[in-house]
Amino acid sequence: MKWYRAAEYYHMDAWRSSRQSGAGVTVQHAFHYIDLLQFLMGPAKQVQAQMSNLAHQDVKLEDTLLAFVDFQNGAKGVVQASTAFWPGTDVRIEVNGTLGTAIMTGEKMTTWKFKDERPEDEEIRQIGNASQGTAATGPAAFGFADHAVVIQDLIDAINQNREVIIPVSAVRPTLEMVLAMYHSAAKNSPVQLPVQDDPAIWKM
Repeated sequence: MKWYRAAEYYHMDAWRSSRQSGAGVTVQHAFHYIDLLQFLMGPAKQVQAQMSNLAHQDVKLEDTLLAFVDFQNGAKGVVQASTAFWPGTDVRIEVNGTLGTAIMTGEKMTTWKFKDERPEDEEIRQIGNASQGTAATGPAAFGFADHAVVIQDLIDAINQNREVIIPVSAVRPTLEMVLAMYHSAAKNSPVQLPVQDDPAIWKM
């Protein structure tokens, strides 16, 4: 996630520059993509992370994250996220393996290639819209269709007295991974999951 946010973005509202309020590139901007990575690869076993502020020195937050993730299934992952890279480019999600590679850039599937080809592969390669903005260049430069689906489901769930399609429990492994990244960056060492939260981590 190589995005750009001007310094003014962090001063629009007080919470945007407060880690305790949920700000920072890791827990705020990149969280959805780390969540997608966790959905694709499963829970993490260990993370090692570095965080820095490259372009917003007047804000006491990380604007750049680099993390190495060991997943419970044996896979290895890398998370790179920043709001310091002008002009900002679309998010890129890659899954690489010994039998194939899948890459999604922004809202478009750009690579879907496997040693064992299947009839549905060509249809999958057509998924997405390359012209759809993904907030790379600014906070309002993205589509709202995904958000609308989730909000409508919340309304329906309340009216029907049922659970939402994405319950809080589904996001717990992602939050644990993100918490571990903050702990690892603060301690400058790998961190095993699950992690016991430390309030001091959020007082940067």
